[in-house]
Amino acid sequence: MKILKLGQMIGGSNSPSAGGFENLYSLAFDGINDFVTIPNLTGYTGSIAGWSISFWLKTTASNKPIITKNSTTNKEWLVQIDKTNPYPFIVLYGNNDTLIFQKLILNVDVADGNWHNIIFTFANTAHHSGLNAYVDGVAYSDSIGNATYSNTGVWAPMGNTAQPVLFASMDTSFTACNLDEISLYDAPIGATAAAEIYNSGSPTDILSVSLPVGVNLKGWWRNGDTAGTSVYPTIEDYSSFANQGTMTNMTSGDIVTDVP
Repeated sequence: MKILKLGQMIGGSNSPSAGGFENLYSLAFDGINDFVTIPNLTGYTGSIAGWSISFWLKTTASNKPIITKNSTTNKEWLVQIDKTNPYPFIVLYGNNDTLIFQKLILNVDVADGNWHNIIFTFANTAHHSGLNAYVDGVAYSDSIGNATYSNTGVWAPMGNTAQPVLFASMDTSFTACNLDEISLYDAPIGATAAAEIYNSGSPTDILSVSLPVGVNLKGWWRNGDTAGTSVYPTIEDYSSFANQGTMTNMTSGDIVTDVP
């Protein structure tokens, strides 16, 4: 008997396939005006335990947003490729204030046109040890010496603003890239879960990942799976929260079979 996990629906487009988990599609963004918007994501950035985000990225772009919950008026967090080097970084703003932030830049080129799994984790503390990352299963942190941490101001918790999460966009900036298998958590997921997510370079069923006690999945967007172009323009949230995304300025042809 097949036992369904939380977030799977019998007969739905996110039902488990007969052959088990499959990753068949990603989203291709043109860098001109394509993006996905996901509203209603509240209650996790202010978590006492912190949070984590994981995603698969393929791009050659620099100085471009990848995933953001941030705008000129609502300052929360953003993941971007650096303008000086093709390195990914994360910035977190305290109390919706540009003068209060923490930042971690990873010393690794991810804008090489290949697929990479990138994970950022935040322990909700005003210290370099609270921001960590993993790229293709390798740990990155200021403590290890392969990432650079900076901060300014007296840290205050991030606010839950009305700003939606955007894929491949922030304000009027857009990124030419592919994104796949994006998952969000309400605490740091740790090295064991990060290794399982990377899975030696092949995306895995996020619902089967061994999360630490007290860590919860808050969103999982598979970017076209499992039904392909027929899901357009909806990008389903496979977590139990069902915060569906909407493809904007895109077509069904932007759901592609180029996957990690």
